[in-house]
Amino acid sequence: YLLGATLYYLLTGALPHPGDTSHEVLFKAGMGIVPPPRQANPDREMPEELVALATRAMAPEPKDRVPGAREFVAALEAGRSGANRRAESTEIAARAAALLAEGTADYSCFAEVEKLLGQARELWTPNPAIPPLAEQSTARHAELAIEAGDLTLGRLLARRLEGRDSGTRLLGLVGRAEARRRRSRRVQRVATTS
Repeated sequence: YLLGATLYYLLTGALPHPGDTSHEVLFKAGMGIVPPPRQANPDREMPEELVALATRAMAPEPKDRVPGAREFVAALEAGRSGANRRAESTEIAARAAALLAEGTADYSCFAEVEKLLGQARELWTPNPAIPPLAEQSTARHAELAIEAGDLTLGRLLARRLEGRDSGTRLLGLVGRAEARRRRSRRVQRVATTS
C-alpha cells in the first residue's frame, strides 16, 4: 500500500489522502478514499501502466491490491521497460488484423483499421505487425475505391504503396480504369453529337 501511495505522489505531486487534519487523513486512508490520479492533477502526463499500478496498490480491499513488494517492483519495471505498451500495441494490431480478415470491405472498415494501427504505432512504433497490416489495408482500400470508380482515392492510396509490387499493380489498375473511362466518355460524346 505504501509503495502505491509513494508512486501516487510521484505521479501526481499530491498526497493520496489530502486533508486538513491528521484525523481526516487517517479517516480517508482507513476508508480507502483516494482521488483518481488524473483527477488529482489533470494537467500532468502520467503513463497509464503506472496510474493503474498505483491505483491497484492502494485498492480499499487488501485482496484487490498488488500481492507484495516483489510483484509491485516487477509491475513497475514492466511499466518502465514499455512491456505493457508493447503488449497493448500487439493486441490492438491483432484487432486490426481480425477486422481485415472479416472481409467486410467498406470504407468504414478501412478507416477503423487505420485508426487502430495509428493507436498501435503510438504505443510501440517498431511493432513488426504494423507495416504488413498497413500495406494490406491500404491495398484493399485502394482496390475497393477502384472498383467503386473512385479513381482519385484509388490513385492516392496506390501512391502510398509506390516502390512495392502492390503499389505498381494498383497504379496499373487505376491507369487502365482511367483509360476505360476516357474511352467511354469519347464514345458518349460521339453518340450525342451524331
